[in-house]
Amino acid sequence: MRSAWLLACALVAGCGGIAARIAEDAGGGGDASAGDGADATATDAAAVDALTTDAGSADVASHDGLASEASSGADACECLPPATACNGCSVCVDLATDSQNCGACGRACPPGTSCAAGQCACDCSGGTVCFSDAGACFCTNTSADDANCGACGHVCATGTICIAGRCGCECAAGETDCTTDAGACACVDTQADPHNCGTCGNTCAPPSTCDLGVCLASPDR
Repeated sequence: MRSAWLLACALVAGCGGIAARIAEDAGGGGDASAGDGADATATDAAAVDALTTDAGSADVASHDGLASEASSGADACECLPPATACNGCSVCVDLATDSQNCGACGRACPPGTSCAAGQCACDCSGGTVCFSDAGACFCTNTSADDANCGACGHVCATGTICIAGRCGCECAAGETDCTTDAGACACVDTQADPHNCGTCGNTCAPPSTCDLGVCLASPDR
């Protein structure tokens, strides 16, 4: 029993006196009566119990304090649905529509785009969404864009322009744009051109001629 008390005292601060008295009894304190020894033993045990109880209470108080701090930190991160806490719980955002946090915290949409359903999309009203070689999206009018004529990425050849979604030429009054399939610019008079008689590409068989947009056989000579 005395060894057990000595061990308990070694683990609890402030019990040096108890350990000394127990050691004195063990070393020859025969003059003390059995009754006095029992009383001292009971007193020492009570002191050990008190110190142990105090230490346990301190541990419980410390644990409760940490739990309270964690709870306070969690409350600071709570956002009302559909918002999500971002930037270290400093702001609540809607990841479905926030252009600076699109789909995930810190995911910003590039210029010219907005966040829709958690995805960055081009702001394009009445136009066509195209993408550059680098992957950036942009909005354009494919009916008049020389670099995206009729479709994204369709570039008109040098000397031609995009007209109504087709690469061609700006022709003078009375002429028709008959740009070739290869993209070569050609302004013709469809009223007299035997290779574009009445319409582009309509060729009159020799020796016919084109007159007022109609192929006519040559008169006999």
